[in-house]
Amino acid sequence: MKKVLVFVLVLGMLLAAGTVLAGFCPECGTKCDDSAKFCTSCGAKLKQAEGEGKAEKPSKPGGDADLSKMVEQVAPSVILVRTLKNELNAQFQDRGSGFVVDKEGYIITNAHVIGDPDELEKINVVMSDKKEYEAKLIINDYATDIAVLKIQAANLIPVKLGDAEKLVSGEKVFAVGNPLGLERSTTNGIISAKERYVGCYEYEGLLQTDAAINPGNSGGPLFNMQGEVIGITSLGYSKSVTEGLNLAIPVLYAQDVLKYLKSGKIKRPWIGIAVLDLTPANKQWEESVFEKKITESEGVLVKSIAEDKNLLLKKGDIVVKLNGSPVKKIWDLQTGILKLKIGDEVNLTVKRDGKEMNVKIGLTEKPLEVKFPLEDEADIILGGVFKEQNGRVRIEEVKPDGLIEHLGFKTGYEIRYVWFNKKTGGSQIETGSVENFLQAFRSSYNYERKRLEWKLGYSPGSGNYYKDWEEYIVSVLST
Repeated sequence: MKKVLVFVLVLGMLLAAGTVLAGFCPECGTKCDDSAKFCTSCGAKLKQAEGEGKAEKPSKPGGDADLSKMVEQVAPSVILVRTLKNELNAQFQDRGSGFVVDKEGYIITNAHVIGDPDELEKINVVMSDKKEYEAKLIINDYATDIAVLKIQAANLIPVKLGDAEKLVSGEKVFAVGNPLGLERSTTNGIISAKERYVGCYEYEGLLQTDAAINPGNSGGPLFNMQGEVIGITSLGYSKSVTEGLNLAIPVLYAQDVLKYLKSGKIKRPWIGIAVLDLTPANKQWEESVFEKKITESEGVLVKSIAEDKNLLLKKGDIVVKLNGSPVKKIWDLQTGILKLKIGDEVNLTVKRDGKEMNVKIGLTEKPLEVKFPLEDEADIILGGVFKEQNGRVRIEEVKPDGLIEHLGFKTGYEIRYVWFNKKTGGSQIETGSVENFLQAFRSSYNYERKRLEWKLGYSPGSGNYYKDWEEYIVSVLST
């Protein structure tokens, strides 16, 4: 009995010490084949080599061990962006995040972190080692909200760019940035949805994540669990964005912008159309207001034709294929066009009045300021239908979730005055007619920066009221 007891005690001490003896698992004691790498019972890794010590359980992909390792690996590539700006004779600072994309010193951040180049005094970036460099603005692309900076520095560690098109909802991701000035802060979560749109950009396809993103994170990277950047975080860019709904720009758009580093000027191919997805809300709006029956559930609606375009397409056409490939949403059409070149000819399959037809169109260079007929812009950007009545502009229809509804306006309200040019003290237009109102809207809208800034005088039926100067970042989805 003593011999048996001694044997059990010695075996117990050996197992506790993590030494593999006669093919036993040091974690659970199960006898395993000498050639086995993992325990058949608990899954612990069996380290058979001499001196390797205790067996280890493999960490699950995307687990805590993977995350800490990934953060340690990518954090040196994430930087703090500081800007010094002059506005209305006052000077103020702003900050955001960014990340290094190559060893030559190019850095990606958000265009809205940089702001108006005319107001920009200075850009500084702070690296993970606390070294600070002055940066030069190379590209500021308001259409995608992406800016490219350049610094002169050695031993830079660039990130790896991934493929956001391969992402699936539920996939684990993490963000690294400088929220509220807290450097190298990390949050993690999942991809909640893809192909989102919030009215800020000319392009669709935003990534929605539940990874916490706070002010100061803007411009920072969103990583997959392989340590690849799959998005650029952007928060507070639309007044419709609420807490818990965090958005990132897919890395595809950053890769597109990086193609133009040498020239510093973006030259994108485009057809020249404003487009809408066939969502239930969009279909209901088009059918009720414009008396157009839409039976299709997939495809892209041609909402308007650019002012300088004379195309074979018509308003109301539904694009269902691009060069033979299905077009189910705007994302399919826009990304398909971005992969082509100016001068290429595309074959669009469209449905018009229930009939399918093919239209060939040559791609031209997309202008910096994209303009569509005013009545279409008012419908798309403002989300309202306006009529002249007794020398005043009356709101006839209000689109759900449109800007007019966001302003608190309702059907029957009258818009009497519009002020614009705040920086020069403000210019006032008495609307009087729909044409005057639309011209005032156009004067208030910065087509390059996608910003609408105005002050309104209005009447809800009795009395006169004013909405003070407000700025909105709004855009027309186009391709």
